[in-house]
Amino acid sequence: MSELFEKWSAHFQKTSTDHSNQSLSLTGDEAFVFDCDQTLIHGDIGEATLRLALERRWVISHDAWWQHLIEAEFSTAEINSWRQGYELEANRISTEHEKDKKSASLSQELWEAYEKLCMDDVESAYIFAARIAYQRHPVELALITDSALQQDEQVRFRPSVISLVQEIQKQAKVWIVSSSHIGIVRVIAHHYNIPSQQVIGIDFALDKQQTYSQNLIQPAPIGPKKINAFQVLNQAQPFLMAGDSKHDLPMMHYAKSALFIDHHKSIGLRQSAQELGAMIVDSKQL
Repeated sequence: MSELFEKWSAHFQKTSTDHSNQSLSLTGDEAFVFDCDQTLIHGDIGEATLRLALERRWVISHDAWWQHLIEAEFSTAEINSWRQGYELEANRISTEHEKDKKSASLSQELWEAYEKLCMDDVESAYIFAARIAYQRHPVELALITDSALQQDEQVRFRPSVISLVQEIQKQAKVWIVSSSHIGIVRVIAHHYNIPSQQVIGIDFALDKQQTYSQNLIQPAPIGPKKINAFQVLNQAQPFLMAGDSKHDLPMMHYAKSALFIDHHKSIGLRQSAQELGAMIVDSKQL
């Protein structure tokens, strides 16, 4: 049995008044919910895919994507310069296959703009990152995600978490609720044998060509809206929520139990998780 599952089970029975001194009994229909980035995996696959997409000029430029930066009050001149340079290079690559003629500084500036957006308006930032899939087929998105997974050294699987998920799957259902694009998260889910219908992420309606449109499907699973997005598909109270950030706390509070992965970025965040009765796991031990 997974060591991490045993620790959680003991913690759950110790802290739950309904199950104190009783063996854990599951029917098979319970939902064990996991965040994806920095929880199921080390690193952030959504951001790794965004970085690669920016570097390759893979993103198809469109108004809705740039609008996030306009609303974040970057200067008009700066945004116009970014967009003109990006579209010029993207068009040159697609027509001339000159993959080496890309500005590294432009890639970096756009990445830094995303990071600033994360600090100012995290919901806008996550949707901005997910809009990279615009006019791409789900298979195209899966392929670039797989490339990011292979190339980005910051992203890797956690053997102990894999064992935990496998143990849970013997007795219940594992779900992923993530603020990355659903198509990106499904690549990770595949490695965990988690069915695609049990994956929730930022999603956009498909157009007639079966490519992603700019029409965001609501509710987008960000912060407290993770609960709303989960309830669209499953009305049952989650048996467990595992996460690592303040954006996972509402879902942890909603679930019967919680597992918090501590990256030691905030004492206050750790305390908030402890107040919810979460089992705290040091990220360095995963």
